[in-house]
Amino acid sequence: MLPLICHYMVENQVELEVADRLQKMYLEGTLERSIALLNITRPNICEKRGESQEIDGQVQQSCRGCVTQGIGRKGAYASLEQLTGIIDYFAQTWGARVLAIPGQGNPLHPALAQDTMALLEYAFNTYGMIGYTFNAVDNLTEENCRRLADAQVNVMVSLKGNQFIDAPFFHDHPRYSPPTRKGEQDRPRIAEELNRFLDIYGDHPDQPAEGLTRIGFNYVVGPSDVADQGAKLDRLSKAIRARGYWFGVNTPFERNEDQGVQARLEALQREYVDRPHSLAIKTSDGVHQCALGNTWTATVGPFGELYQCPYMGGMQTDGLFQKVLNDGPDAMSGLMRRYMAPKDTPCIMRPHQR
Repeated sequence: MLPLICHYMVENQVELEVADRLQKMYLEGTLERSIALLNITRPNICEKRGESQEIDGQVQQSCRGCVTQGIGRKGAYASLEQLTGIIDYFAQTWGARVLAIPGQGNPLHPALAQDTMALLEYAFNTYGMIGYTFNAVDNLTEENCRRLADAQVNVMVSLKGNQFIDAPFFHDHPRYSPPTRKGEQDRPRIAEELNRFLDIYGDHPDQPAEGLTRIGFNYVVGPSDVADQGAKLDRLSKAIRARGYWFGVNTPFERNEDQGVQARLEALQREYVDRPHSLAIKTSDGVHQCALGNTWTATVGPFGELYQCPYMGGMQTDGLFQKVLNDGPDAMSGLMRRYMAPKDTPCIMRPHQR
């Protein structure tokens, strides 16, 4: 038996600042005439893949099942100058108002952090674009946290690879045992970095408007949540929302082979969120469309390749940005119009979920 539907928690949740901007653009009628959200994915490098943790009594990779592990990593990376030029193009030509640097790998990996921050700061300082990035609690140094806060970047913290983080983390500040085997997840380090990030954002003099937040937590439901009837999910959602952060729930990208389990996963998601994804925009017909990769969006990959969704990397691309641009304005315009066309499902990566 699944837990009772928590309408109160969903209705009283604070909103992500970036989602609020996109929803307002839709209501104003400007969203559908623009590529409002530009994704720039960084090279697919991630420390999390080298970690392991005990899940359901078995030691396994911390981020097992993450869709980004199948995304290719070969090619000549686009330079920082080329990427800032791409920001210029989409801001000036297509009215981009949000720069997202999704978690295709870790955008704040030590080898990538300086350029990632430079892109977010450039978009914010030059065009007033809201920055949006993902992090699995890796390399949240004091410098990175302060630069993120100064540029008013919205950050989605992934809990998928950090399953030890439960409700007590947000109100009891428990002490965690250090790793005892090679490759084991370093829980004290993760807890320290996450607390540092939350403290720096919380103490920053420039705060979002009342009812909005720049911090979100994303939880991916799995068979263990079905087994405990959503008990952990219930505790965690209450603790996170009590701190004034946004809390989101996703289902895995791949459909569960057991139709009954898949139905329960989707039911759990619906009980704790009012939309299927953090940036799902509610349209006039009541349908939620994912703004990260379904409509009003373009993605430029680390090699300059064009996709619609940042998690499509490794699939057939729509060509290199520079080549399409050199083919003339009609080529780029036609491609962007196709990106902006209505889609049949809220998420093009989850066609089974409606």
